[in-house]
Order: sequence, then C-alpha cells, then structure tokens
Amino acid sequence: MRWLSRGSTLKRFFELKTEMKRFMEEIKMSVPQSEDHKWMTDLAFLVDVKQELNILNLKLQGPACKSLVEELGSDIQFSGSEYTTKLDLLLQEFDQWFADFRKHKESFDIFANPFYDYVETAPCDLQVELIDMQCNTSLKTKFRKTEDVTEFFRQLPPSFPNLCKTFRKIMSLFGSTYICEKLFSTMNINKSKYRTQLSDAYLAAIQKVSTAQSLRPNINKLTELKCCQVFGKHQTLSGRRRIV
Repeated sequence: MRWLSRGSTLKRFFELKTEMKRFMEEIKMSVPQSEDHKWMTDLAFLVDVKQELNILNLKLQGPACKSLVEELGSDIQFSGSEYTTKLDLLLQEFDQWFADFRKHKESFDIFANPFYDYVETAPCDLQVELIDMQCNTSLKTKFRKTEDVTEFFRQLPPSFPNLCKTFRKIMSLFGSTYICEKLFSTMNINKSKYRTQLSDAYLAAIQKVSTAQSLRPNINKLTELKCCQVFGKHQTLSGRRRIV
C-alpha cells in the first residue's frame, strides 16, 4: 500500500495513537512514552517533517502538532523555538545539498525552454545552435507538442552536437540518483530469507537486468540455446524440430 512509505507510516502511527494506547492497556503493557507530552510533541514534529520531505515541500504545515495541542489544551507548555532551530538546520543542509544546482541554473533554464530568449546569456558554444533551433519552425512545433522535454532533446538532430552533449551532461546529474535508488530496492526485493541460496553472481545479473534502461531480450536466440531432453540426448530446440 502507498502509505507504507516512511513518512506515511509515521503519520498512520500518529493518527492511531489513541487506539494503540487503549490496546496496550488492554494487554497490560506499559508505554510510558504515551504519557510523556514532550515525547509526543517530538513525535508530532517528526511526523510533519517526514510528510513534507516526502512531497518535496519544505513548508511545515503542522497538522499533527496542531491536533496535539488542541487535544492536550492547557496541560502542555508548547514552545516552538526548539523546532524552529531544527528546521533552520534542515534548511541549511538543503542549501548545501543543492548548492551545485545553483551553479548550473543558466543551463537548466536553457533546456527547460530552449526557445526563450537565453541566447545572450548562453555559453558561446551553444549560442549559434540555439539561434538555429529557434529559427526552426518544425522543432518549435515539436517542442510545443511534446510532454517530455528530455524526449525532445534525445531526438534532436545531429546538427546540434553541442546542445546534445550539454544535455547529456545535465541529465547525468539526475539519472544516477534514480538508478541507485532502484538498485537498492531491487536488491532488497531479491535478497530475502526466501532466497537464501541466491549467489552473488546471480544477484549481480539480476541487478544489471533490473537497472538497464533500454535492454530488450533476444527471445529467439534464448529459445535456440535452450536445451531439451530428446531421446536421451541433449538437443537444441532447433535440433528437436529436425528430429520430429
């Protein structure tokens, strides 16, 4: 289910805090954290931050914190200064993570809309090609109709070598992250307790196939190489057809 991501799981846990507390009381298990207002406030803060990170939004909407304060009323002294400091540190980390992207902002703008007036600010090796592209009515129409900018540049004619080269460099900044995440997800799926006999070589082969972007199996060749038992001897499928 979609809510099983980390942020959604925390949100689900927080929403069921009353039911979980009641259940723990029924089975006579003590959970002192449920009575600790400071601990519950920290949990509410964590829920909100994780939710916002999951949707790539740095604004803390705060529904969980708000509901907690409304529930506890005047029994809790809530101070936001501690969480403000933590959010400031989080913003500083984001600034560091995305510092490199600011250096390439002009290039990003060019490829987001190559038909906008970016010629004067573009690198010298791209200016002529940008002018040629903007004067090409066919490419302009194609760009307007396309829903995927990356696909537009992948199909760009060879007469724009510098634009194609720069585009590939920019795309390499993003594609590697996706491939790494996909790689670890695939490994976790395959390397489980139900597949304890999985060898390292076989796992590596699975990883290569799973992360390949444009790999197409040659079914005919695989079929020809498949061995079958025919009259007590191993023959290829093509050989079996000849015998039959």
